[in-house]
Amino acid sequence: MKALANAGAPHGTVVIANEQTKGRGRLGREWASTADKGIWMSVLLRPDIHPSRVQSITLAAAVAVCRAIEPVLAEKPGIKWPNDILVAGRKACGILTELSAEVEKVAWVIVGMGLNTHFKPDDFPEELRSKATSLSQHLVRGAVLDRTWLAAEILNQFEPVYEDFVRNGPEAMLAEWKERSVTLGKRVELIHGQETVPALALDVGEDGRLVVQLEDGSTREVFSGEISLRYE
Repeated sequence: MKALANAGAPHGTVVIANEQTKGRGRLGREWASTADKGIWMSVLLRPDIHPSRVQSITLAAAVAVCRAIEPVLAEKPGIKWPNDILVAGRKACGILTELSAEVEKVAWVIVGMGLNTHFKPDDFPEELRSKATSLSQHLVRGAVLDRTWLAAEILNQFEPVYEDFVRNGPEAMLAEWKERSVTLGKRVELIHGQETVPALALDVGEDGRLVVQLEDGSTREVFSGEISLRYE
């Protein structure tokens, strides 16, 4: 997708793969993108926004994914800051945002979404089975999970959320994100290299940064590229 973006592909270009051989998640972690088992999709955007606002697009995508998958699930999905969709407390979807920008102007943003749809528990590596899940394991009775329909529904939900964010600001999107959050109000650990800092997750700002309260009572705003997050 980056080659398409640099070659001038238009805003709204979508690439969907049935399989990825080098799928990756946040901080370069490997992401299993097995054939016929999920939706591996990237969306190219060319927003007229300041680069500092790009992280909020990740939040908008998370809201859209939750809207799309919720009707077929037996329980409500939740969002773990900054980019994970959880079902029954386990990760079903990851969202990765990349950009090319100058100091004041965004050239392009790529929103990559990896959604597990048809994995069985044994399809995951053993070390991930307690952390990862798939939509097919949590369906409403009688629901049929069609990947083509679901990919289209995610895009249908993403477009109005994204357009409202660009035109009117993040307020409406953030309100829904916070309502769906499984992070806010929780004790967490901020992990940066070898340093681990306990904190309380308080809020998410308009730029997508997580606001936490440290043990000394001070607050800190955390950008997703700076730390990893672990629940205590």
